Amino acid sequence: MHTAIAARNKTVRYICSYRKHGQRPPCTKCRVAMPKLFRRAFLASAGATAAVGVTFPAISNTQPVRIGAALPFSGGLELFGEQARIGIDLAVEEINGGGGVLGRPLEILYRDMRTDPLTAAERARELIQRDEVTALIGPITSSGRNAMAPVAQGTRTPLLYATNYEGADDQGAGCGQYLFFFNTVPNQDTAPLIPWLAENGYGTSYYMFGQNYVWPRNMFRTARTMIGNIGGDILAEEYTPGGQRDFAPIIRKIADSGAEILLFALPGADGVTFIRQAEEFGLLRKV
Repeated sequence: MHTAIAARNKTVRYICSYRKHGQRPPCTKCRVAMPKLFRRAFLASAGATAAVGVTFPAISNTQPVRIGAALPFSGGLELFGEQARIGIDLAVEEINGGGGVLGRPLEILYRDMRTDPLTAAERARELIQRDEVTALIGPITSSGRNAMAPVAQGTRTPLLYATNYEGADDQGAGCGQYLFFFNTVPNQDTAPLIPWLAENGYGTSYYMFGQNYVWPRNMFRTARTMIGNIGGDILAEEYTPGGQRDFAPIIRKIADSGAEILLFALPGADGVTFIRQAEEFGLLRKV
């Protein structure tokens, strides 16, 4: 997922949550970074099943260790699903090339959760109960993860989640004995970025625009604190329900607002569409 930053009279920078670099999505560096992230996360999780007391069935050492991957291969976030598949495949190739896990090869069973939470939970149950996987990987969205987490917890199956996310709430929701996170939360993204933009002359007035779900809202809530700490201003905070094809009205509002910086949290196809339309409109030369 990308957090895009546009600054007045400066070179436009799109800040990717996986790698902070200066190219627009979907860019070569991001296409490489996300698979690398999933590869690192998967390699780091090799000992996760042992840490939570999961044991392998008493079967031949030649039997593969099955891992279920419920990812979005349709429904709007298939770009991220395919990137995750590349990273996972790289990790599996490396692990199996080194002798596997306890001498057994890894096998990944991919399932399309269709960018839908209910489908994510269904795919998780199928993978655990029918396919007898040892652990789960995925999905991408927070809503999908929250749908899969109770299934994982109830069956004592580790769920490995490698996407940057909103963090746990005040009641601890988002945590679990069988839920493993491998990426950043909003304060880790915004704490270094917002002061840096101010110190380097990119500006202190913000327009915040994102999709209406928990990750962008928590991202912007955290950003409000950081912007206040530098004496900055938030000129507007606006959300879209998703699935929008015409961003012309919001692009005009951003252009007319006088904001110096656009803090942008719109994942998947919607984000790509917005950036293309904003570029055509000339917004990225104005903010």
